[in-house]
Formats: sequence, structure tokens, C-alpha cells
Amino acid sequence: MIASYEYGEAGPRVFLLHGGGGNADQWQEFAKHLDGFRLTAVDLPGHGGSSDSSWRWDEVLDELETLDLGNPFVVGHSLGGMLAVRWGKRHPECPGLVNLDGNGWPSTYPGLEDVEPAREKLNEVFKAQADAMAAPLAPEVEEMLVTQQPYLRRNLVRRNGQTFLRPECPALDVIREMIAAERTTDLYDGLSCPALAVVATRLFPAQEPFADLFRAQQRGVVENLRGREERDPGGCRVVEFDGSHGMLFEDPAGVAALVREFVTAH
Repeated sequence: MIASYEYGEAGPRVFLLHGGGGNADQWQEFAKHLDGFRLTAVDLPGHGGSSDSSWRWDEVLDELETLDLGNPFVVGHSLGGMLAVRWGKRHPECPGLVNLDGNGWPSTYPGLEDVEPAREKLNEVFKAQADAMAAPLAPEVEEMLVTQQPYLRRNLVRRNGQTFLRPECPALDVIREMIAAERTTDLYDGLSCPALAVVATRLFPAQEPFADLFRAQQRGVVENLRGREERDPGGCRVVEFDGSHGMLFEDPAGVAALVREFVTAH
């Protein structure tokens, strides 16, 4: 079962797909700046109020299609952005999609000669985070999470007197593996519907220790997408956004303005 939430009652239909570890509540501030549209936000499988899933790209798309939304515009952030592109490839009749910084795992891009040590260290950090997420949350950790990121309250589940954070293993491990295998150089191959790729230009504080790695990825993603834009001006357009991967929280009005402009133009 996919849990879905509606914002607005009239206007172009826009399907909203959140990032990994989030839920539909991440779109609340964004939705306030997009009046005149009919927005449908979902909890992806294993998140929020949606049931668990084996988490394979095609299977998740199958589940999303059960909502029977017709032929909407699709906007996704991070993991949701990668799903949005896959939706567009499955549905060439899609009027348009927006990928908000869904670029997969940092890989070898121009400007970074020795990527493996940094990738291995980053992988260790992500694994430690995943292990911590799989364990029961201490009361003080739970309080800190929902204070800093209130939307996470809907990702909490309680079992046997303990609190856990969704998505849980094994889905969490599968999602990480899927993202690790993703390459933006391949993601857009075969896409024929209009698309807007929004690439962050700043880093999260947590990304700063790996600044060389992430900045090389940003440069590589932009160069790849600019090349696609030059070869096919009516296809995928790329915009560099003055914000970090957390753009939905940092500047929801700015992100909404980009989406409004794109949808109105198509």
C-alpha cells in the first residue's frame, strides 16, 4: 500500500517523490509556494505510512502506478529524483519531470584522479549511519531527531517497547546498494520526455570532509547534462541551484519557482 497526500484541488497534476529516509511531509513548505497546482505527495515504500517493499526500481514504479494518477508531471528529490527519471523512461508520454539533485553515488568525474580512498571512507560513514539507524533509538536520540527534523516523526515505529526508524533493513541496505550503483551518465539514457535536472552547487556540512569528491561529482554531473542539452535542446535541461542537497528545506520557494516555470512551459 502506498500512502498519498493531496495539496490543492485544481490545476496541473504534479506527482511528488521524496528522498531516501524521508516521507511526504518533506514537501509541506514547498507546497505552500505552488498554489494553482494539484499536488500528490507519497510516502515511498518502507517510509512513513506506506507498506514495506523489496525495493527494486521497477517494483517501486509498479507500486506507484497503482495510485492511478493519469499522466502527471513528476518531481522527485534525491532518491525520488532518480525514480522520477525512471518514471519518465517508462512513460514517454509524461508531460515532464524534474529531478532535484538525484545524482547517485560520487564516482570518477573530471578533476578527481584518486577517488577510491575517499569513496571507501565515505562508504564506511554511510555504513555506520545505516547500522545506527537499524538499532533501537535511545529516547534522547529520538527527541533530537524529531526536534531537528519534525517530518521524521512519521518514520518512527514502535515494537516491544522500543522505537525504530524507517526505512528498516533489509530495505535500507538495498536502497543504499541501488544508489551506489547509480551513474548520472547512464540515468538519462533513453529518456524522451521533457526534463529539468536541478544540481546543487553547495555542500552539506556533513559533506565538507569529502568536499573534493562531491565537488568533482557536481562538476561531472553538470558537464554530462550540459552535453546532453546541447545535443538535444528540447530534452533534458540542467540548472545549477544555489543551495545544497537539502534545497527543499533551505529554499522551498526557490525550488517551487523552478518547478512552476517548468510545468507552465510544458
